[in-house]
Amino acid sequence: MKIKGTTLLDSIAAAKRREGEQRYAAILALLAPELREIFEGEIYDTCWYSLDAFVAFLEAGLQLAGEEAEVLTRRSEALFEQQLNSIYRVFIKLKDPEYVVRRIATIHRTYFSGTSIEVTTDDSHAVIRYTGFQAQHRLLDYTLVGFYRKALDLCGAKDIVAQMTVPIAEGRAQSELQVSWRPSGKRPSLPGT
Repeated sequence: MKIKGTTLLDSIAAAKRREGEQRYAAILALLAPELREIFEGEIYDTCWYSLDAFVAFLEAGLQLAGEEAEVLTRRSEALFEQQLNSIYRVFIKLKDPEYVVRRIATIHRTYFSGTSIEVTTDDSHAVIRYTGFQAQHRLLDYTLVGFYRKALDLCGAKDIVAQMTVPIAEGRAQSELQVSWRPSGKRPSLPGT
C-alpha cells in the first residue's frame, strides 16, 4: 500500500510546526533506519511512498509525545482545515454534505494506492467502505474520521457524528466509516444506535 507524497509533506510540516525541529528529529530517531531514510530524503508531492512508513511516523510522534491515538483525529481536522485555507474552502462551503462526503472519498482514491473506496449516501448519512487497508494501518481510523468530520463542519453541517463501525484495526478485508449529520433540524444517529 502506498500514500501520495503530498500527505507526507503536509504531515511533516505539521509535525515541525507542532513539535519544532529538535522534536521532529527525535520522532525520526524512533523510526527503523529504512523508514527514517524516507523522511530524511527528498519527498516529492506526486510520488508514492510506503503507507507503513507513514503510519510508523504517526506512531513515533504519538510515542514521543506520550499521547493516545485519538489525538490524530484533531490533528487531521487541523491539517485538513489548513489545506483548505485558500480558494478551496469556497469549494467545500458551497456544497451540500452528501456531495462533500463523495468528494472526500474521490480525493482519497488519489491519495491511497492499493485501496478501493465505496460510498453510499443519502441526505443525512453516509457509509464509506475502504478495501485494502491492513491492521497495521490502524491509526488511519482516527485520521479518516477527522477528515470527514472537518469537511462536513466546513460545509455547514451540524451535529456531525463520525465513527469507524468496522475499524481498520480489526484487519478485515473491508473497513467501514459511518458519518451522519443533521438535516432540517433533526438530530443525527447512526443505524443501530
